Amino acid sequence: MSDAFQTGRLSDKMKVILAYIIARSAWEFYDSDWMSRSWTAEDIHFMQELACDNDDVEPLIFINRPYLAVRREDASIIESETSSVIGQIHRYPRILALGMMLIEIGTGRRARSLFSNYHENLNSDWHSARQFLSKTVPWDGFDYRAFWDATRNCVNNKLFLKGPIARIGGHTLVDIEARRRIIFEDVVTPLGDLLSGTGWIHDICTVGSMKPPWIR
Repeated sequence: MSDAFQTGRLSDKMKVILAYIIARSAWEFYDSDWMSRSWTAEDIHFMQELACDNDDVEPLIFINRPYLAVRREDASIIESETSSVIGQIHRYPRILALGMMLIEIGTGRRARSLFSNYHENLNSDWHSARQFLSKTVPWDGFDYRAFWDATRNCVNNKLFLKGPIARIGGHTLVDIEARRRIIFEDVVTPLGDLLSGTGWIHDICTVGSMKPPWIR
C-alpha cells in the first residue's frame, strides 16, 4: 500500500472505501492470529489483475481488494494487545497503528514524512499524530470531518480506557471485547456513515481500478 501512496492516483472515493475496509478488518480480526502484531502500510498489498483475458492489456490493481501479507511469528515475539511499557502513553499499539494508516490513506503520504521535527522515541508516533490531527481539517483537499474524527479516535488514548474493566497482572485494563466495540462504534461506523452519506457505499464493490505504482 505504501507504493500506492506515491502515485497520487487514489481518488477521495478510493481513499474512504479503502479506509473503511481496513478499519472493519481491524475490528473483525482484532483479537485473532491475523493481528498478532500491528498492521502497517507495508503489510497491505494489492494483487495485479487483468481486466480481461487479453494478455496485451496492462494489469490493474483494485483498491477494494486489499490483501494482508502474513508472516509466521515466533510465539515469543508476538506483540501484546496492550503495552505495559513504563512511560508509554497510548497503551494499544494495534489501534494507534490503525490511526497512522488512516492518516496515510487520507493524505496519500507516509505518516512520518508529514511530521516535522520527528524524533523516534517511545511516544513519537502518538505525539506526532496528535499534533497533526489538532486541526479540524488536517489535510487540504481531503475535507471529510467524519474521516478525521475516526482517525482521531484511534489516536485518542483515553477513549480506549472506557468500558468494562478487568484486572490483569496488576494492571486495570478495559477488556478486549469492549475495545472491539469502541473500534466499531467510533472508527468503523463513522467511516461507514461517510460512505453512506456520499453515496459511495454503492460503489464499494465496483470502485474503479488503477495502474500498479511501477506502471507510469
